[in-house]
Amino acid sequence: MNKPINKYYYFELSDTLFLKLNYICNTLDPVLKTSYAMTKNTTDLVNDSIVQEFQGLIDQGNDFFKIELLRPAKKCYQKALELNIDQEKVQQKIAECDRLLTFEKKVVWILSAITAAAILLWILFK
Repeated sequence: MNKPINKYYYFELSDTLFLKLNYICNTLDPVLKTSYAMTKNTTDLVNDSIVQEFQGLIDQGNDFFKIELLRPAKKCYQKALELNIDQEKVQQKIAECDRLLTFEKKVVWILSAITAAAILLWILFK
């Protein structure tokens, strides 16, 4: 025959389960928080190193730009552009380098033409 079920037994069982689950959660909580913090710190470190690399490339490019070494400056800016941090700023710097390099090429051509003409005149009237 079926035995009568004690309704308090279920309450005791649910209380016991609740206490055990609560204990497990409290035990795991610091571990999970530590694990999450370590993951977050690792992500922050990676992001910080990328930002530092980006800033280093921009600073190096600016230094080259100041002393009018436009090709190395442009290379630094292009490497910084690949990091996808502040693309608009970097693209403006690359455009400025391109503009000045175009001007430099024109000046070199003009000076070459003047030099060639001077040599030709010197040879002709020697």
